[in-house]
Amino acid sequence: MTHEEKRARGLIYEARYNALHPERRKAATAKWRKAHPERGRAYAAKWAAAHPDMQNARAKRFAVAHPDRIKAAGSRYRKANAKSINVTKAKYRAAHPGWNAAKYQRFRARHPGRLQDIAAKSRKKCVMTTRAGHLKRVYGLTPDTFVALLEAQGFCCAICAKALVNDRTTSVDHNHKTGRVRGLLCRHCNTGIGLLGDSSVRVAVAAEYLRKDEGVAFDSAALGER
Repeated sequence: MTHEEKRARGLIYEARYNALHPERRKAATAKWRKAHPERGRAYAAKWAAAHPDMQNARAKRFAVAHPDRIKAAGSRYRKANAKSINVTKAKYRAAHPGWNAAKYQRFRARHPGRLQDIAAKSRKKCVMTTRAGHLKRVYGLTPDTFVALLEAQGFCCAICAKALVNDRTTSVDHNHKTGRVRGLLCRHCNTGIGLLGDSSVRVAVAAEYLRKDEGVAFDSAALGER
């Protein structure tokens, strides 16, 4: 028996064994690759170069069966090679000046409305992130503390009792000298006391001034009527 015949018989026996014991074969292959990572990668690259169609078909089957793993692997690669990827993209854009515009138009044609959704999500995320940072930096409030204040006030402005919600329309009123948070107000009330210098005397004088025009005598109890 020649060497070629022995090799052919060995391949037949190996194929039969793999068909009868696929799990054993899989475990043995994984063990060998773990023990010889460089040889395993070199062999895989050599096989892929020799069988491009089979490699593409295998890659497509894997992508369909394991989309999460493909996504995770892509994220890891982009994170580990961010600089080289950016350099490559910059070179390609320089060599193909109209490529970005064409890619953008193709994406818009394939996904109508997708860009608007992405922009809306991005704006919402940026607003919430920016607002959370602003609350912490200026007032020392966390988002949870802000919501707790809203609940304590019954989701109403502390002055006019207008309904408040957890967004940018709700203003945090604070003492500009001490930095202490006094409560939550609507924009109009916050702007009003701010223009009056946060002075209780000025607010009282303004109230008396308006009552004179209305012909109503000043009554401190009326302040609770809002």
